[in-house]
Amino acid sequence: MSSICVRAFGFMLVAQRQRSEQRGIIIRSIYQDVPLYTLEEFERLAPEEARTEGVLNDEHQLMLNRLSFELAERQRYAKIYALILSSLLICCRC
Repeated sequence: MSSICVRAFGFMLVAQRQRSEQRGIIIRSIYQDVPLYTLEEFERLAPEEARTEGVLNDEHQLMLNRLSFELAERQRYAKIYALILSSLLICCRC
């Protein structure tokens, strides 16, 4: 998807949220239901480029970086889980 499409989609979401807020409706996004590392854990564990001073001062970029870090960690844990599971299966075949 081109950056123009992404930007246009973002503007549509902002406009939709503003209209709903004017009507007293609260729209929840799916990211609000994703359990994340706490901010303190993120600051301690995330790569340096994901937690620069500029990022920590920009609420939107901070949330994007926290979501990206959470995804990377879950993918890393899934690989570890798969390795452990495959090694257990190999051991059980003996």
